Amino acid sequence: MAIGVCGFDNSDVLSGRPYGGCAIFWRKTVDAQITVVDTWSKRMCALRIRSNFANLLLISVYMPYEDSCKNSSRIDEFVSMLSAIDYLNSQHQDCFIIVG
Repeated sequence: MAIGVCGFDNSDVLSGRPYGGCAIFWRKTVDAQITVVDTWSKRMCALRIRSNFANLLLISVYMPYEDSCKNSSRIDEFVSMLSAIDYLNSQHQDCFIIVG
């Protein structure tokens, strides 16, 4: 099984490293309750796993990169993604969080 997000569609012509996608894969036979968490982001996907052993929140994120030019839009986007991760963490406080 899998969830994933893609930052753009096939009609865009992109160069450099603008943004990309990310995914989380898991075995269909895993003995746990798995819930896809809506992140409202083209850069991040999340999955909540509840089992008898632990509650986990898995987050896969394609972070914006920072460059030496101090481009303020990139810094704002970077901080925005960190805020989104923090928000998910606050919404799932009963879980251990793993960010990749």
